[in-house]
Amino acid sequence: MIQAKLYLRAQIDAELWNNFIQQSPQHIIYANSGYLDSVCPGWSAMICMEGEHWLGVMPLNICRKYFQTYSLKPSLVQYLGIFFLKMEEKMHHLIHRKKIIIEEIIQNLPDNLKLFNHNFSPDFDYFIPFHWHKFDIRPMHSYHLPLENSLEVVYNNFSGSIRKSIRHAMRIGLQIIENNTIGPLIKLMRSRNIIDCPSAERLQKLWNFILTINAGFIIYIMDPVSNELCCGGAFLIDQDRVILIASALDYRGKKAGAYPLLVWKGIQIAHSIEGIKIFDFEGSMIRNIEDNTRGFGASPIVYYNISRNNLSIPYSIGMFLKNKFRRKESRDIGGLHMVANA
Repeated sequence: MIQAKLYLRAQIDAELWNNFIQQSPQHIIYANSGYLDSVCPGWSAMICMEGEHWLGVMPLNICRKYFQTYSLKPSLVQYLGIFFLKMEEKMHHLIHRKKIIIEEIIQNLPDNLKLFNHNFSPDFDYFIPFHWHKFDIRPMHSYHLPLENSLEVVYNNFSGSIRKSIRHAMRIGLQIIENNTIGPLIKLMRSRNIIDCPSAERLQKLWNFILTINAGFIIYIMDPVSNELCCGGAFLIDQDRVILIASALDYRGKKAGAYPLLVWKGIQIAHSIEGIKIFDFEGSMIRNIEDNTRGFGASPIVYYNISRNNLSIPYSIGMFLKNKFRRKESRDIGGLHMVANA
């Protein structure tokens, strides 16, 4: 018999969880137990089982405020959603199996969960049961740059303006430094109001975890005259991809071409790592950032935001106003990135 149940973090065995996520077709580092512990301590998960056999899991960060219970996408996470067991079946059997798992998870979500808003993996390809249960489904865009070609081919596919900026940055002698200490990047992000103090603490905690599993690197771009930091970025290494999780750029760095140089160096490092096939920009649907990302020759990838709002009208209005007036710098889809026109 297939059943889904909500499990608290303390009830979830980290090794069992990580092994399941690692083998899931929807695998992504964001769902690693240590990653979740860093960005949303106290997370829980819907686990759908057949006997003792896990079929599907959905991590949730369930919170409560002003007597309202809700679950929203954590910061520093582009998407989570439902992760399925790898299943080798005929297509109609596979879809039927997914349907049962999804409906079981939906029907067993906590009754008091008034607001649900999460992004689902691009590899989550069957969302119709959410439509049947009155969830809103909205397409989103990310950007991936395939790395199967040589670096020369990758570079030549950049736009003329990106290549010009990289050449300019190299001509004026911007210095590239690889340094896994994230403190300077956090300081730059704070100075640009990209993150607040609690977000900075989460990013530091996350990076401490990333270093323990050797799954990331940081690049800094320094001004050769003042020897001051003008751009920086943090990158995650995950199975077949490198992900640009956070970046920031100051005013001097923008004119000098520091950000294109940062990304180009990140792409070069990613290309040199065995097994890496994708450079993941984490995308953005903010116009100026999206314009900039396209310049690197990356391809748009569709994933879905799935939400349901059962809040009372006053709470819904309050949340709308909060989102409307939130600072532009902090409104990104996945990680924490600079605003291209800043």
